Amino acid sequence: MNKLKCISILSYKSSGSSACQYLLSSFPEIHHILETRHSFNETLFWTKASSVLGQSLQEMIDTEVPFDQEKSRGELITLLENNVQLFDPDSIANDNELVFKGWEQLVREHSPVFLEKSPHHLFQWSAIDLMLQGMNNLPEIDFLFIGLIRNPMDVLYSAWTRWGTPPETGQFEWLTAYQNLLDLREIVGNQLVIVRYEDVITDLSHLGPVFDFANVKEYHINEKYFHVKSLSKWKFDNSFVFELEEEVFELAMKFGYKTEELINIKTN
Repeated sequence: MNKLKCISILSYKSSGSSACQYLLSSFPEIHHILETRHSFNETLFWTKASSVLGQSLQEMIDTEVPFDQEKSRGELITLLENNVQLFDPDSIANDNELVFKGWEQLVREHSPVFLEKSPHHLFQWSAIDLMLQGMNNLPEIDFLFIGLIRNPMDVLYSAWTRWGTPPETGQFEWLTAYQNLLDLREIVGNQLVIVRYEDVITDLSHLGPVFDFANVKEYHINEKYFHVKSLSKWKFDNSFVFELEEEVFELAMKFGYKTEELINIKTN
């Protein structure tokens, strides 16, 4: 009997996770939820689960996080009711069962491969820890993580132009998120596929392990989801004068970004 499968995209905000999600869910083998109060088909499942189970959450810029425990419990139940056809909240004995049995039912409902993304989880180690517990508690499910990273200058510029997020503050959330990603890699090994957004938009073979996991046989670049015009816009905006702090700069270089890609020297 084939095991259930789930893929979780772990990234920081404005890192291309929505484009990656829509690309992957365009294949018939891969499905994301359809009913959610959040944008871009996001569940925020594991972040809300952390609240439900009384684990601590760090405040995040331009988000509702941290959530109230009772509100999170109600929203997880609503999410499951809206996305799992036979979900029965009366069959749930306790909060722990709500989280792990609820996840199993979501994955089963969206088989053969359930795809989830919420750019809140990677910043919250408590959410990552619950995902790791899910791997241990749900042996009937194969877990795969996509660690999606993007040049922090592009990320911070996008957040600055879209929401007015101060890059001086946002850079440290980026730093925490991707330090967490490196820590996760030490725990799960090849169950985590780390890819750079800049690489994926030109060559989907970087997602090869993901396609293998989902049993997708053929794939190609779809400009509907990925395009190079989204890169390095900050270099042409003279009003964006921000420079990365040293520790952020150094972490970005660990992921393969070069000095000239991170220094704010204008090209016009």
